[in-house]
Amino acid sequence: MIFDALLGLDVKMSVQLSEPRRLSIFRTLSKRIGARPVRAAIGIGVCGFAFSSLLVAASAADLTPVARAANPGMLAAEAASPPARQFSCYLGILAEAVAGRPEFANVPLPGDNSVSSSFGARGGGVTGCEFLFQTRTFLGVDLTAAYGGLKGDLRGFKYSLPWEGAGRVRLGYMLSPDVSTYIAGGFAFAYLDTTDVAGVTGAGSVAGGQLAAGLEYRFAPVWRARGEYAFTWYGSDTTLMTGYPFARMNPITHSFRVAIMRVFNL
Repeated sequence: MIFDALLGLDVKMSVQLSEPRRLSIFRTLSKRIGARPVRAAIGIGVCGFAFSSLLVAASAADLTPVARAANPGMLAAEAASPPARQFSCYLGILAEAVAGRPEFANVPLPGDNSVSSSFGARGGGVTGCEFLFQTRTFLGVDLTAAYGGLKGDLRGFKYSLPWEGAGRVRLGYMLSPDVSTYIAGGFAFAYLDTTDVAGVTGAGSVAGGQLAAGLEYRFAPVWRARGEYAFTWYGSDTTLMTGYPFARMNPITHSFRVAIMRVFNL
């Protein structure tokens, strides 16, 4: 604009003043003004560019609490967005109530089947690792071990499953950032102790499978609580029962578990 003004002044002077007079006035103005308009124009341009850059950066980041509070849609979108992918492991303790429903084949007669009932409680530990995907699903490996009392009796035949362990693959889905549901399945093993009516004892390990389903709730940043139902079967195997030479026993348990776990994000 300064140069436009100078140009306009020059046009007016060209009408009213002679050529020498106009050149003299123009040189005088140039000396008085000097390079200040150029420096001022450059300074204003640099400041304007810096200020506009700050505005663009602040608008793109939008990290201020006021801006987030003024935009509920942004908060809702963040809450509904899938979680970042991450790998984590956990370690915790569990407690369970157990109901046993072992099946006995060929008792009391060959071809007959009998069912017994037993109840007990056990405590133990749980550990595992999992990978959480962008789709809110997670996949991992889960290990449990529990020890306690689970005793029953059928026609004087006493049996007990004092401890049990399982290794499972776990597949789940995040219902919200704090709540998830899952299913699990894998192998199981236990220690079976028996005593028949004649006092003949038997003991040894049994192996089978386990299926489970449960819910988890994150009640603190690195703590979870779990509730789970697990069905475990060990298959039919010959057992020592005096008076029943063809007896076979199939231990089956229904476990209702709760656990508290510490999570380690890796």
